[in-house]
Amino acid sequence: MATAAGTDWRPEWNNMFSALREELDYEITEIQGEIPHDLPAGAFLRNGPGFFERAGQVIHSIDADGMIARIEIRDGRATFRNRYIRTKGYQVEQDAGKVMFRGPYGTTPRHWLLRGAFNTVTKNTGNTSLVYLPK
Repeated sequence: MATAAGTDWRPEWNNMFSALREELDYEITEIQGEIPHDLPAGAFLRNGPGFFERAGQVIHSIDADGMIARIEIRDGRATFRNRYIRTKGYQVEQDAGKVMFRGPYGTTPRHWLLRGAFNTVTKNTGNTSLVYLPK
C-alpha cells in the first residue's frame, strides 16, 4: 500500500512482533537470484525476543523470551533454524501455559496486584546477546 509519503511499512512492522511458536529447521528454497557456489560457508546468528504472547496475554516486546535464529549458507544452499532459549523462566511459563513472572520492562502476570505486587524478582528473558565459545 502506498501513501503520499511513500511506502506504507505498517504491515511489516506489525509482523515484527508476531510470535514464531514453532522451532523450525528447513532449507530456504524461495531465493531471488542465486547463491554463488564459491561463497564461503558460514552462518548468520540473531538473538532477540521471539515469544510475544502467552495464553492470550501480550508480552512487552523487550520482555519476550529469547530465540536464536540461524541462517546458514553452505554449498550454494541456505538453511534456517531457530530455537528458544530455555531459561528457567521460559520452562516454568511453558509448563504453566501462562505468564508467571514480571518482565524487566513492564510485563506482569495477570492478577499481579493480588498475588505478587511486592515480588521484585524479574525473569531472565535470554534475548539480549550471543557469545561464541570455542570448543
